[in-house]
Amino acid sequence: IEKLADIEQQQLQKYKLTDVALAEADAKAKDEPNNISREQIHLLEKKVENEKLKFSLSGYYAEVADNKRTKRQINEKNEPAKLQRQEAIENNELNKTRDHVTGNKFSLNKILSN
Repeated sequence: IEKLADIEQQQLQKYKLTDVALAEADAKAKDEPNNISREQIHLLEKKVENEKLKFSLSGYYAEVADNKRTKRQINEKNEPAKLQRQEAIENNELNKTRDHVTGNKFSLNKILSN
């Protein structure tokens, strides 16, 4: 994501330079109203490309944010199940006692149910 942010910053800087160049080309075009230079056409095309890139990057970042939001929502939904599982593990550990001779843990519930 940091690499994409750097790319976006570079593109934004190029976009600003393109705007300045376009303004200069517009000033030249006002001096020669019927004559549009190739330079001006190229700058206009570049401006459109920069807008498209900016739009696609913003879409990418929106998609990343959507994915993070979805993941967070899934985690929030799974939180009660995680808590239940943790409680079950803790209860299971509480029900186990240590055999002082061997050091192994065993469950009283299993012994009593047999």
